Order: sequence, then C-alpha cells, then structure tokens
Amino acid sequence: KRQTVDSTVYADAKLDKQVCIDSGLIQLEGLPATGTWSGLGISSTGLFTTSVVDTLDFVFTYGEGNCLTRDTMELIVNPLPIVDAGLDFAVCVDDTIQTVVGSPLNGQWSGVGVIDPIGKFNPDLAGVGVHTLTYYYLDSNSCDQIDVMQITVNALPEPDAGVDTTICDQLIAVSYSATPVGGYWSGTGIDSTGLFMPFGVDTFDVYYHYTDGNGCYNEDTLSITVDSTVYADAKLDKQVCIDSGQVQIDGLPATGIWSGPGISAGGLFTTSVV
Repeated sequence: KRQTVDSTVYADAKLDKQVCIDSGLIQLEGLPATGTWSGLGISSTGLFTTSVVDTLDFVFTYGEGNCLTRDTMELIVNPLPIVDAGLDFAVCVDDTIQTVVGSPLNGQWSGVGVIDPIGKFNPDLAGVGVHTLTYYYLDSNSCDQIDVMQITVNALPEPDAGVDTTICDQLIAVSYSATPVGGYWSGTGIDSTGLFMPFGVDTFDVYYHYTDGNGCYNEDTLSITVDSTVYADAKLDKQVCIDSGQVQIDGLPATGIWSGPGISAGGLFTTSVV
C-alpha cells in the first residue's frame, strides 16, 4: 500500500509580544491561520483580554497526528506608568509665564493657556477662570497615562482712588480715601494713609495701591491740582447810621459768600439796632 508523506507545516506563533494592561481585547495571530491557541485566558482563535500585569506563555498548535507541530510565544502585559501632574495652584492674570512640571519628566502638556507642551502656561492668554491642564506621558513600553491639574487664574482687584480734584496752595492737609479699604497711598506730598499736604502750585499724581486676598495687586491714580490761593477780602471796616436801612457790603472776589447775624449770602444787611 502506497503512503503519501507530506512536508511538515510548522506552527508559527510569531514573535513574542508586549502590550499594556489597558489594551483590552487583543488578537494573537499565528501561521497557518487555521491553527489553534491554548493557554491561560486565551481562546482557541487567539483572543485574549488584558486584566493583570503578567508574563504569559501561549501555545499555537497546527496539524494532527505525526504532523502536529507547536510553537510558543511569550506575552508580557506591562503596567501603565504612574503619572503625576502636580498640585493645583492659583495665579493672577498678570503673572509671568508659569512653568509646570509633571512626573515622570519628558511628558507633554495641553490645555487652554499652554504655549509650550514642555510645560509653559500663560495666565493672560488663558484668561480669568479655572483651567484644566492635562499631562500626558508615554513610557518605554509604549504604555501611556495622563493626569490633570487645575490652575485658577484670578482677576486683578479694581481699586478706586476717587475723582481727580483741585485744591488751593495752603498749608492745610487734605485727607483722601479710596476703595477697597486696606490699601496704601504713595506719591509726592501724600503719606501712606492718604493725607496730602500742598506745598506748591502744580498737578500731582498720587497712587493708591491694593492687594486682594488672592495676592493679586493693582493700583489707581488720583490727580491733584494745586492752584494758587485767592484770598477773601472783606475790605475795610465800615460805619453806618441806624436809619441807613438796607446796605450792600461788597467783598472781593465778588463771587464770595457773606455770613453773620442778619446779613444775606450776597452781602445785604438792614440796619435796625445800634
């Protein structure tokens, strides 16, 4: 009886392989494609779901009888890298460009306000608000992971030094107030509490400085114009008779205002008693 001897077709499980634990369902492929797989957790068709970090040996079988051949491949399930974007923090909208550092190093940053993926954040570009930045890291096993941090960009306070004003050049201190309270004044002629002493005719800019509870700073300017003093002149003392009736008393400048018993603001007085 004649027997046919075929060439052996060897099972080929292909090269060992590494995957990440979050790969999920993967397909292992051997040759010939009609071969079958066996091993812990793998289906006969080569489907395997990653669930734990491990090193596994899978057997790929092809043929039967004395034509049966086997090949083994090693599957390494690698962990994901442990990634830390760092602690959340807050800045003021006018702060300088911030450097953020994630761990491990050499990852990439993304998010509103990120101007360089190596870790440069521009608060002014991001704008006031809470911004979530993402740090992405890919390890040497091609396994990746992300972590996030939140950066709060605070607005600047809006101090108000008040309306620009004009005063006269007399050695009489003038007190100024601003809002919010709790700031301080600076500038020529003014002390930190807001007391301004005129010392010459000119226009002076003084500044109210304020830092809020977030550590954000701003200032406002008050312009004080110091004019030459125009002195009131009531003229010489005067005598009249009791029957003079209504008399007009004139002072300089003419727009000044009179006050006293029986006299009107315009300087009219009626004689009635000695």
